[in-house]
Amino acid sequence: SANDRSLLRSFADQAAIAVQNARLLEAERQKSAELARSNAVIAALSQVASRLGETLNLEQIIETIGSEWQHMGVTVQFALFSNDPKALVIKYISVEPEILNLAETMFGMKIIGFTLPEHIWAAQDQPFFRKSLFITDTLSKAILALPSITPTVVEFVLTHLGLTRHTSLIFLPLIINDEPFGLMQIAGRPLRRGGLPAV
Repeated sequence: SANDRSLLRSFADQAAIAVQNARLLEAERQKSAELARSNAVIAALSQVASRLGETLNLEQIIETIGSEWQHMGVTVQFALFSNDPKALVIKYISVEPEILNLAETMFGMKIIGFTLPEHIWAAQDQPFFRKSLFITDTLSKAILALPSITPTVVEFVLTHLGLTRHTSLIFLPLIINDEPFGLMQIAGRPLRRGGLPAV
């Protein structure tokens, strides 16, 4: 009947409005989460800037950066060139000492002081030390960097470091006076490709 059709149309209109409102609410939640992440990055960078005003000691600055990012659930690693421009050596990783010790025991080697293989950081298809690089599969990169260690062990250790197959990874070149001196690696689930420019 006409009355039933009118009721159905009214119900369909209300359902459509409810679906649209749910979509708008979810979009607003996502914007709020992005804003919270951006605010956390700004706060972390503010702390780093404050530390830079206090000291020029590179180790203290690196530790401040690592500590601030760790508060956001992000792992930071710094690798710096030694005297050899092809030797990029890990100098710092923002994990608890007992977790670092477990990782080193499982790998059978020291992580701090480990020289990253050139094929990991010297990508053929881009000038690696001229722009940032966003990677969505941390495990594959780690397996390539550690070919002498079984993938199962690499995955186990990464899990204990708070990293999974789906953890995003950002490589940021460290440059002074247009000369690269190292690489900052940022890894964590809250990282998004769209957030790369802010980093």
